Amino acid sequence: MGVLLVALFALVAVAFTRHRGLRPYAFTVWVFAFVAASMAYPWAFGTWFGFDLRHLITPLVQIIMFGMGTTLSVRDFTRVLTMPWPVIVGVALQYTIMPFVGFGLAKLFGFEAEVAAGIVLIGSAPSGVASNVINYLARANVPLSVTLTALATLMSPVMTPLMMKLLAGQYIAVSFVKMMVDICNMILVPVIAGLVAHRILYGNVPRFRKAGPLGALGGLGLGLAVLVGLTPTAWLGALKSGLILGFSMLALTILAKLVVELWLKGPSTWMDRALPVVSMAGICFIIAIITARSSEDLKRVGLALLGAAMLHNLLGYLLGYYAARALRLSVVDARTVAVEVGMQNGGMASGLAMNTLQSAKAALAPAIFGPWMNVSGSILASYWRKRPAPGIPGETPKPMNRRSLLRLLGTAGTTGAAGLLLKPGALAAESAPAATTTPALGPLKITKVRPILAAPQPGIRFVVVKVETSEPGLYGLGCATFNQRPLTVKTAVEEYLDPFCRGRDADNIEDLWQTAYTSSYWRNGPVLNNALSGLDQALWDIKGKRAGLPVYQLLGGKCRFAVPCYAHASGRDLAQLEDNVQRHRERGFRYIRIQLGGYGSPHLSGTADFEQQQFGLPVESHMDARPYLKSTEEMFAHIRTKCGDEIELLHDIHERVEPIDAINLCKRLEAYRPFFIEDPFAPEAIGWFRTLRQQTAVPIAMGELFNSPHEWVGLISERLIDFIRVHISQIGGLTVARKLAALAEWFQVRSAWHGPGDVSPVGHAANAHLDLAIHNFGIQEMVQFNQATYDVFPGCPTLKDGYLWIHEAPGWGVDLDENLASKFPLPADRPGYWLPVRRRDGTAVRP
Repeated sequence: MGVLLVALFALVAVAFTRHRGLRPYAFTVWVFAFVAASMAYPWAFGTWFGFDLRHLITPLVQIIMFGMGTTLSVRDFTRVLTMPWPVIVGVALQYTIMPFVGFGLAKLFGFEAEVAAGIVLIGSAPSGVASNVINYLARANVPLSVTLTALATLMSPVMTPLMMKLLAGQYIAVSFVKMMVDICNMILVPVIAGLVAHRILYGNVPRFRKAGPLGALGGLGLGLAVLVGLTPTAWLGALKSGLILGFSMLALTILAKLVVELWLKGPSTWMDRALPVVSMAGICFIIAIITARSSEDLKRVGLALLGAAMLHNLLGYLLGYYAARALRLSVVDARTVAVEVGMQNGGMASGLAMNTLQSAKAALAPAIFGPWMNVSGSILASYWRKRPAPGIPGETPKPMNRRSLLRLLGTAGTTGAAGLLLKPGALAAESAPAATTTPALGPLKITKVRPILAAPQPGIRFVVVKVETSEPGLYGLGCATFNQRPLTVKTAVEEYLDPFCRGRDADNIEDLWQTAYTSSYWRNGPVLNNALSGLDQALWDIKGKRAGLPVYQLLGGKCRFAVPCYAHASGRDLAQLEDNVQRHRERGFRYIRIQLGGYGSPHLSGTADFEQQQFGLPVESHMDARPYLKSTEEMFAHIRTKCGDEIELLHDIHERVEPIDAINLCKRLEAYRPFFIEDPFAPEAIGWFRTLRQQTAVPIAMGELFNSPHEWVGLISERLIDFIRVHISQIGGLTVARKLAALAEWFQVRSAWHGPGDVSPVGHAANAHLDLAIHNFGIQEMVQFNQATYDVFPGCPTLKDGYLWIHEAPGWGVDLDENLASKFPLPADRPGYWLPVRRRDGTAVRP
């Protein structure tokens, strides 16, 4: 029976590993497998060949803490200077809420002394790396989370024994000095060794990339480990084992870097892949050893102890969050503190229980608390991720170093495995390597340019370009979406841009744009412009990540705190339209585009003659100009009367009437003070703008179909339009758009970049970053994506109270989950085209 139960849990764990939604819980199931094995066969986790396995607990914890140290840097400790109040609040709550809650629960449940002491012990432990992972998944303040973990760990030699002496002293004998020394040996010494390894493995010191210095350092580490081993124990005391393991692990990682990266030319992310497996196996083995020694006690108090652990964890989240809010922390920082307070370092607590308190019963609470907190933390992260806090000034999390975050997530097994199976590439949008000047970063070559196609939004065919570089894990994303011709853009990227760009310097964006632009000789076509835009935006994304800054900072910083947007309101009749306008006003929008039905109100037109004659395709649209022109004026009059003069009204003619009719319509709409009227003429009819300007003062927006500067330069320089409304990927990317914005500023023309549903979240982020940085911003079009799109594109900008808020991270702040994107292929039956609109006799209308 025991074998079957263990096999069942193991199979479930493997299945969870392969399922994206269940992956965070795989570690917990592995723990169940080990617990089942230790309960059924306790002798297997007792002694091996006369060696008591309990003596492995401390070395295993030390190895895990060494891994934690490799995720940190000195900056994680000094970051307290940049955000002192949140750090003070977080650490204070960490060492007050959980110890006292644990003490209260021990009293409430009436546990026997050693079990009660274990509950206080897990409450008195600092947080571990799993809390950093959960905060990342919850889109909280990861730098604050890492700093709190680092400082709480640094303070644990004093604070953990102090709280144990005060609260658990009545249950079990607690030696303050012995526990302090044991924590230094078990936690601090390996963490410091990990910090040194971090510097050698991931620092920018040139000599640490050469075989000679690395070999010498590795030999020195092994020599020091041997020297410490030969030193009399009386000289070093309890710190001896920590020093031996610290020097040994440091030497092994240095030599592994020498072999894997320099000799075998393997990836620099090998540590990120190895440590999760070691950490997870270590925690499982520790729990199994503890369970084997207390199997009878676990059967007796297991359910009650599980209930206490769940309540302890939940109260930590709740009290941590509301106490932080009461102490004036932002929502993001309060969420971060709540996770730090509620999640403890179970590995450390287990080691202290077994080796310092010499009590397997005291280790039961940490053994149960550890797996449970990963389940609850994953649930909490999922809940908060769907309800992003950014939206109020001061509540946007700050970015952290990209490589630190990669290793942080890679070693999540310190106290749990919520992030054990995350792929490092999924994190590039969240952060970027810190640097002071570009030369210190060294050359960066493009290794591959490839398109990624996905359709998580029904009817929309996203095309995103991914530029990979010679720095492992560093890549950029750009929007190349051409919804009507996605496969041609795909071909342009794969067959032309990729071979053109390979081996070129990713830092030289302007030169790459100029040479790629002319590489086809003929230029300014929508297919090549979109492909070029994807490349260009991806390079800006890389530039931001290299600098450790959001792209808007590279453009000069913010001119506004967020991006005002307009909403789209339509309705088949005036009453329905009015209801939709009021609904958007309640959501905080002050700018609303109104349309009676679709573009041109085709539903107001009767049966077309061409349909009766079976002219054209089976599914096409019919629009007569007269009903549309008449109803549009009535629409403005109705909405102004019913909804007042405070809201700004916009409307899109969408080039669906003759130029003279569009001029007359604009003249009649002037009385209703529209914010702008969009696209009165087709691009082929831009010569009519002089006549329109002479006839009316209605603000005009134009440009979403423009491909070439020759289409907009005259309109702007002659002040014939008021808003330039180009599609940034259509004109070739950010490099062109920022120049266009500068040109428009000198002629008092404002921006209104095209932002429909067929712009990917990466493209919307590019719009928003430019909006934040330019003075002559006007308004931004934005849509609400479905949940699938938000899942495929982590870090997607969010709408709140009529404003667009970007994800404050280096680059665009948006990433792409390629595994999930592959589950939303483009529809095979409709590769994309623009549905024809015809007049009564079948004449096609140009959009």
